[in-house]
Amino acid sequence: MSPKLAIPALAGIQAFTRTAFALVLVFGLLLASAGHAAEGDPIPVPPLKHRVTDQTGSLSSADESRIEGKLRAFESAKGAQIAVLVVPTTKPEAIFDFSLRVAEAWKLGRKGVDDGVLFVVAKNDRKMQILVGPGLQGSLTDAMSKRIIGEIVAPRFRAGDFAGGIEQGVDKIVGLLQGEALPPPPQKK
Repeated sequence: MSPKLAIPALAGIQAFTRTAFALVLVFGLLLASAGHAAEGDPIPVPPLKHRVTDQTGSLSSADESRIEGKLRAFESAKGAQIAVLVVPTTKPEAIFDFSLRVAEAWKLGRKGVDDGVLFVVAKNDRKMQILVGPGLQGSLTDAMSKRIIGEIVAPRFRAGDFAGGIEQGVDKIVGLLQGEALPPPPQKK
């Protein structure tokens, strides 16, 4: 083999190696950016404007008003605050972590009494969470919250009755907390 023929062959291998390296590098960067995009930033906490916040459009305005009325009446009678938040997803966070962020931002319940309840539904994730302030954990335990979700809310959701599931869950929460010995609500002047 003559030296003139060896150099072009070597140059072709070097060009192929550089091209392959560049492709691997570009592909690696694409995978890394896709992975980062999949992880993403946590979804923002919506502002607390009402006792029922539905970001999925799953509740009609009549459903929202009816549930809102029950929560308002309970708060007026007992002082404790209950809020419902329906979101499409909590990803990339677990529903518990997202619920904690919402509870911290919304500051449900009265200061010093810690009598707030947050009921979060992540509709597309098929996950639910009931967070209970320390002042109500005697009546609404973690075990009872799981039973409300598993035995009352989830079966209604599976039957396609989204509003009914949320309303019956709220009714059960309110019923359990009716007997809770709480300081009276502040009197309106």
